[in-house]
Amino acid sequence: MKVRVSDATAVVLGLARGKVDVPLRTAYFMTYSTLVGGKCLADCSFCTLATSSTSSPDYLSRVRWTPCELEVVAAALRKNADIRRACLQVVNYPGFLQDSLAFLEALNRSMPVSVSVMPIGRENFTRLKKLGADRVAVPMDAGTPELFRKHKGRGGFYDWERHVNSIREAVEVFGPGNVYTYLIVGLGENDEEAVRFLLEFREMGANVALHSFTEVSGLNITGASTPALERYRGIQLARYLVFERRATISSFEFVDGKLSRFLGYTDLEAIGKSEEPYLSTGCPDCSRPFYNERVRGPLYNLPSQRVRES
Repeated sequence: MKVRVSDATAVVLGLARGKVDVPLRTAYFMTYSTLVGGKCLADCSFCTLATSSTSSPDYLSRVRWTPCELEVVAAALRKNADIRRACLQVVNYPGFLQDSLAFLEALNRSMPVSVSVMPIGRENFTRLKKLGADRVAVPMDAGTPELFRKHKGRGGFYDWERHVNSIREAVEVFGPGNVYTYLIVGLGENDEEAVRFLLEFREMGANVALHSFTEVSGLNITGASTPALERYRGIQLARYLVFERRATISSFEFVDGKLSRFLGYTDLEAIGKSEEPYLSTGCPDCSRPFYNERVRGPLYNLPSQRVRES
């Protein structure tokens, strides 16, 4: 069996030549199948692996991925004491679940593992957990049911309610705080819709990791654009207040859907000037390099503080 390995991960594990300037504490992998030419059966408009995308299957967003034998990857991980976590991105193709389970079996609980996967049901979430996954993500990506249908529901594979119910099931299996979903800012949502999304999934016991929509060649997409950095910073700050300071909808003021003020926080200026609200919001040790930005910047998600200080 082969898995795809991100460029930076391959360098850190000694599977490719090169240099990584920032410590990489999470090794990033992606399931892979030649049955669909390395792509995905689903047709999410923002994804380079979508069936209608003409992007190279070697890339997910701006990150290049190289196929590698699973046994080689597992052996390299066992030799590398610097890697603290493995992250597996699961692509939709016949046999994806079996490949995901095989990945966990190969790692044999040698480190914590995060798995990002489509809805698979409570029983299969339990199988992932028994084999060593300690965190799981079920990506919503779009901020409203209408935008979900437009951007993620194409082809009929994915449904808003099924995804939401799957996140509830995952929380039951993994526990509150150990389940993630994603919000891609820039798919057509307004600020109020984004904040209500954050609040909805917090109440379910799920975390929300923020991405910004990234324009790359080959996508079959309309109605999306990379958000202005100032707007993205505002939603990052809102997310911080929702998850770290228990903000409610009354903590925010909107004008025609645009976030205009934060209410009730006397230390807001100090929070806003710190880096903490703008760090990557994935699992522990997540740096998520260059999913959201060009190498020359600006950085939309800063590497997590724990990674930077290690």
